[in-house]
Amino acid sequence: MIRVAIVEDDEKDSALLEKYLAEYGKENGEAFSVDVFADPLVFLDKYDASYDIVFMDIELPDMNGMQASARLRKTDEDVMIIFVTNMAQFAVKGYEVDAFDFVIKPVAYNDFAIRLRRALRRLSRRADLGLRVKDYDGSMRIVGITSVYYIEVADHSLKYHTDAGVTESRGRLDDLEKTLEGKGFFRCNRCYLVNLRYVTSVEGEDLVVAGDRLKIARPRKKEFMKAFAAYYGGSA
Repeated sequence: MIRVAIVEDDEKDSALLEKYLAEYGKENGEAFSVDVFADPLVFLDKYDASYDIVFMDIELPDMNGMQASARLRKTDEDVMIIFVTNMAQFAVKGYEVDAFDFVIKPVAYNDFAIRLRRALRRLSRRADLGLRVKDYDGSMRIVGITSVYYIEVADHSLKYHTDAGVTESRGRLDDLEKTLEGKGFFRCNRCYLVNLRYVTSVEGEDLVVAGDRLKIARPRKKEFMKAFAAYYGGSA
């Protein structure tokens, strides 16, 4: 799930961007969680560094998009900023706030899709950080974080359930939990550390993760639901 914020005071323009995101997602099998902010001050006051991409208008009330982006950079150096504007002369100054790209209004879908595709490629390279996994022979290998569905501890071994199958290694789940803090993983019980990206449903005391059913420890259920809702942009 790619988390996107649209900071745009024109309802028609923000609705068009939402429509384009939905269209792109349908065409390319991507899932987007989208929040829209008409006021940059509200966006900045509520900002929690959980977004992957921010579409930022230049002409905004109270402060312009460049000013809002400069303030945003003080709390989040990594989020990808894409300016959406009819003022190209300002958009090209995006290097001042390390903006990734810009699109010119009126926004055409093809132009939007090209820039979004580039942004998603950059996100994929950035997000697919590797976990250093120690094999039983002492050798090390890299397992991409985004490929991991969940990690299980069993018989003093760690089992990485991934899109390429199951990999076993030495290690402690407590240590992995610390390593993956803030990267979308949650410890649902003493045996499982799950990637929230792949949780498809919560059914009573069970999670469905990439087709597997895992138990949620009852004392952790409330905390899990809060984390799950926050990951997908809602509230518990």
